[in-house]
Amino acid sequence: MCSCTHRIQSVETALKSCQKELEDEKAKLNELKEHFKYNLKLINDRDAELQRYDALFLGNSATGSMFLAEQLRMKCIEQNAINVLLFELADR
Repeated sequence: MCSCTHRIQSVETALKSCQKELEDEKAKLNELKEHFKYNLKLINDRDAELQRYDALFLGNSATGSMFLAEQLRMKCIEQNAINVLLFELADR
């Protein structure tokens, strides 16, 4: 009987430990999600600002096509970074 009680206590202790670990991981995931949302908002705000500057630059520049090519390249890099973040979030 004593062995059974000890085994139950061990299982309960392990369960509590797992529940705490799960809660800790959920908190980390929520923090990551909040950071991601904040960073995504920053990127979107920056993109809006860049579009305003793009309009000014294209209106005042003879090298508009080079600028558009660079802009497209930067958008690809940005999208790759977002994809990496989403992949990391999905792995958690």
